[in-house]
Amino acid sequence: MAEKNYTEVVIDGRMYTLGGQEDETYLQRMASYVNQTINRLTEEGAFYGQTGEVRNLLIFLNMASDYLREANAAQTYKKQLEEREAELYGLKHEMIEDRMKLDELLSSQEKNTKEMEQQGDLSELAAQLEEWKAKSSKLAETNRMLEGKNRALAERYSQCRKEIENLKRQLG
Repeated sequence: MAEKNYTEVVIDGRMYTLGGQEDETYLQRMASYVNQTINRLTEEGAFYGQTGEVRNLLIFLNMASDYLREANAAQTYKKQLEEREAELYGLKHEMIEDRMKLDELLSSQEKNTKEMEQQGDLSELAAQLEEWKAKSSKLAETNRMLEGKNRALAERYSQCRKEIENLKRQLG
């Protein structure tokens, strides 16, 4: 069982000994609150002109009003907290969905980058192919020219052969 704490407090000018499981500071705060309530009622009017029973009733009613006001405020704050927690949950959910979409986009971008790199490689290969086609075309043209020269040389050779044979016949 928890140990009881006792402390001397002054309420409405009288000394009392309060005891409870709470610490001394808490018990002093309680007494201070009761004194504030009494002072507030005293300032408002004919509190001391009333009987002790009526004064006690006014104190109880004011304290009950303060309690209910604070309980309502606590309920409001609790409701706001629950709403904010629900909103936070929704935002976290959206954040997770957005993160997943971002991951998908990054993955897609990586894929597109690889494809573009491959297309870049293909573009490079296509450029090389065009270069080779141009060289091949030049070589084919050079080959045709050489074939033409070769035919001309073959004709000339054939003519020279014929002339040599003619000369051999004439000489011989």
